[in-house]
Amino acid sequence: MTARYAFYPGCTLHTTGVEFGRSTEVVREVLGIELVEIPDWNCCGASSAHSMDRTLFLALPARNLAQAQQVGWTRWAIPCAACYSRLAAADLALREDAAFRAQMEETLEFRYEGGCGRATCWTSWPTISTRKR
Repeated sequence: MTARYAFYPGCTLHTTGVEFGRSTEVVREVLGIELVEIPDWNCCGASSAHSMDRTLFLALPARNLAQAQQVGWTRWAIPCAACYSRLAAADLALREDAAFRAQMEETLEFRYEGGCGRATCWTSWPTISTRKR
């Protein structure tokens, strides 16, 4: 059985980081895993959202978590370290900040089901590190 991961490519994988995108594909092939791009993903805001507004800084990646959760994905592969950091920060905020979670659940019309706090595995390239909580 092939391991399947929700794949969040991030904005640069198909633009300025084309080589990084190709190396991700090679790693995927070598490991024999399947990467399924999450539907309708958006920029995580790693490059500028943090300087604008805390809610925006967390809401952009929270939406990606919601998109993946709605189709049942709980294991992630995120090649970009900055994107990985942003999605992990949003997951932490959703788990630990009840007011933020309520705001995101209302705005994004979803119910947060636990993300990394529910034995979700996050994988970051190129180190192939995993973390479970």
